[in-house]
Amino acid sequence: MLDTAPEPLPHFTPERLPIETTTPERSVAEAAAHAAETAHEHGLRLPFFLDGEPVAAFVRERAHRLFERLGEPVTLPPEVLLLAFTPAGPGTDPGGALADHLRAARAHHA
Repeated sequence: MLDTAPEPLPHFTPERLPIETTTPERSVAEAAAHAAETAHEHGLRLPFFLDGEPVAAFVRERAHRLFERLGEPVTLPPEVLLLAFTPAGPGTDPGGALADHLRAARAHHA
């Protein structure tokens, strides 16, 4: 066992700030649409009087919470946005890892 925490790996140091090609709101809208379509493609069955809006609303709400958690304005591609609030397993925190990465990128380029 190590007596001290390992040093950060230098090859994971952010080399550039995130590339932003759209606005946060457009990214959220696209992620919500993707999630609703994907849920339908994978067999989600809602009552006949509902369309994909409940899924889209859930994604929009989670995305806005993620942006608040990040604490800084950044536009994420929809595929990253969806992964950022979807736990990969017990005890994982993709949103926290993303927040750490963005802070490191900003600090590296300050």
